[in-house]
Amino acid sequence: MAIETKPSTQAPVAAANEVAVETPASRSTKSKKKKVSKEAKPFERLDRDLSKAERRVAKAILLGVESWQNNSKKSSKKKRDGAMRDALKNGVRAYSKFVDHAAKVPGDVISMLYPYKS
Repeated sequence: MAIETKPSTQAPVAAANEVAVETPASRSTKSKKKKVSKEAKPFERLDRDLSKAERRVAKAILLGVESWQNNSKKSSKKKRDGAMRDALKNGVRAYSKFVDHAAKVPGDVISMLYPYKS
C-alpha cells in the first residue's frame, strides 16, 4: 500500500514568521526629537543623581552585610562559639567595608547640588 503524492500546483506561501522588511535607501537629516523639555531637565538630572547615590548606599550596605556574614562563618568554623566571640571584630570589619564604599555618596550629593565645576 504505497501512498502517492501529487505535486501541488499552488504557489508556495511564505511562512507565518517570515516578514519582509524594507530598509530605507537613505536616512533623513532631521534632528532627533528631544525626550525631555527644557523645564524638566533639572528635575531629570536631580532624579538621576539621587538614584546614583541611592544605588551606592544600597551596594555599600550589601557589601557590609556580606562581609559580616563571611567573617562570622569563618569565625564559627575556626573555633567553638567563634561567631559570638568575634562578633565585635566582625561587626567592625563589616562597618569598615560599608564606610569605604559609602564614602563617595557625599561627593555625589555635592555634585548634584553644584553641577558645574569652577
